[in-house]
Order: sequence, then structure tokens, then C-alpha cells
Amino acid sequence: MNKKWSESSDREMLEALVNKAEQLGRTPVSTECKASTETCPGACVIVRRFGTWNEALDLAGLPLNRTRTEKGKRPYASHDLPIEERLLRNCAVFGCWHWLGGLDSGGYGQIDFDGRKANTHRIAYEVWVGKIEPGMHIHHKCEVRACINPGHLEVVTPLEHAKRHKELRNNAKLSAQ
Repeated sequence: MNKKWSESSDREMLEALVNKAEQLGRTPVSTECKASTETCPGACVIVRRFGTWNEALDLAGLPLNRTRTEKGKRPYASHDLPIEERLLRNCAVFGCWHWLGGLDSGGYGQIDFDGRKANTHRIAYEVWVGKIEPGMHIHHKCEVRACINPGHLEVVTPLEHAKRHKELRNNAKLSAQ
């Protein structure tokens, strides 16, 4: 029987974080708690409850893994990591691979890549599936804009992409009636 962490008290969640830290011998990072288990709530549950991962660590009395320095810059070079690891470190896997990093105004994941902001779903497709020809779109078969699961992404023409979204809107209107 799985524990429902969303129904647990703040104290139970923070104690679980402390127990995870004792098990690891150090403060856990959010990617080590991607999904909820019997012994530890998932990062999404923790962030929803406490606002940020670091806030939860602070309330649990654990030292922070990373802190922001002047002007919001991080004191570590995450850009030195392979792009695959950067993508996986910032997503929660529940069928869809939900991007937990920054989102653009349309709800699509954003990541710094080759000195520019890039859509995470496009980068994920190129990393795990293959090249995207110029002018082609990536369609989320799951309709979750923040998803980077390569199995949920497919290359389509702009015309096909517009057609699919029009069909989805029409279906949504029909089911609302």
C-alpha cells in the first residue's frame, strides 16, 4: 500500500527528508526524490507543500545543496554536465516526464543550451530520437506542454500540427456540450 504523502503533515514530510539524508549520508537533491515512495515524498509533492526544495531543506534543518549567489547566478557549472543529465535532473517521471525547470509563457520547458534558451521538448527529441529538420514542429501526443518524454513526442509539419490542435479544440468543445 503506497503512502499518500499529499495527505501527510508537514512534520511527517520533513522527517522523511531527514531520514533520506541520514540514509544517503548527505542532504538529498530533488532528483533523488523524483517520485513518491513509502519512505520519502516526491520532489513535486515537497515543492507544492513548501514552495521550493531549498525551503523544505531549510525547514527540515538540513544544509542546502546549492545556493544562489549575487544576481541569481549559481555557484556551480551545471552547463558542464551532458545535456541528457541536465534534462533528467530536472524532470519528474510519471508517464509524462514533467519538466520541473523554467517554463516559457506558453507552458513549454526552457533550458540554456548552446548559449541560448531552447525548448526542452525539442532538445529531448534530438537527444533521444534524432534530428529535427528545419521548419518541422514537435507535437506532444500526450498534450502536456512541459513533457519531455521522447515516446510522447513526434515530428510533424506545421500544417499537420495546426490540424491536430484544431481537432483537439473541436473535441473539447463537443465534450463540454
